[in-house]
Amino acid sequence: ENAEATVQPYAWGFRNAIGIAWNRDNEMFIAVNGYDNAAGRPINDYHDGTYRVREGAWYGWPDFAANFSPVTDARFKPNSSAIPPTYKGRERVAKELHFLIDHKASGLEQPDTSLILGLHEVNASPSKPDVAPEGWGDYADHLFVPEYGDFQWITNPLRDKFAGNRIVRMKTSGSGEHTVHAFIQNEKPGPGSQQGRLGEGIERPYDVKFGPDGAMYIVDFGSHRTSLKRIAEGHFPVEFDRGTGMVWRVTKTK
Repeated sequence: ENAEATVQPYAWGFRNAIGIAWNRDNEMFIAVNGYDNAAGRPINDYHDGTYRVREGAWYGWPDFAANFSPVTDARFKPNSSAIPPTYKGRERVAKELHFLIDHKASGLEQPDTSLILGLHEVNASPSKPDVAPEGWGDYADHLFVPEYGDFQWITNPLRDKFAGNRIVRMKTSGSGEHTVHAFIQNEKPGPGSQQGRLGEGIERPYDVKFGPDGAMYIVDFGSHRTSLKRIAEGHFPVEFDRGTGMVWRVTKTK
């Protein structure tokens, strides 16, 4: 049998989907890393997104920002020097962000904003989420999302502060709130290693799962640094510090 032929699209238009989860009503949710203000097709977005997944829906990539506004909006335009020369056929056109899809010919419309569950700070990198079980009281059925954190100048050379490096939560019931609530974070923004607290605070949380014991488990990649040397060697420009990753266990207080 041709296993590949059995794969069918369910929803599309996600830039970089990292993880999915379901609540008790069997609704699906997805965490997505949004646009980078970096070389290639730089977009000065304000958010990364976590979304409700509806069968057949288009979520806007590559022509709509995380909040489903068109990337052609002036607020998303980066410094013009970051936009590569653009040609239409042989004709060079203005250094503007253009749609990559012919929406009219494709029958596509602006994505439905009711599908937005939560908006994270851009470059926060929401990753593999999970939904809290009944034993978590007021937080039961809330979606908990690890924010891995930014890659400093790699994804946004102009970034001047940390984003992410925490666990956040949001309600899965209701709609239109788009509110992301901090649940676990360090005393100051950024990874613990940047505060002299390596091993004592959150670094790069990537996965959240609730175990059969009702506890929350967090996979934390540990500390890493960007490295120009690795670029020169043809590698991804990040060096991970071995032995700094860990799994955190989080339980309710009595």
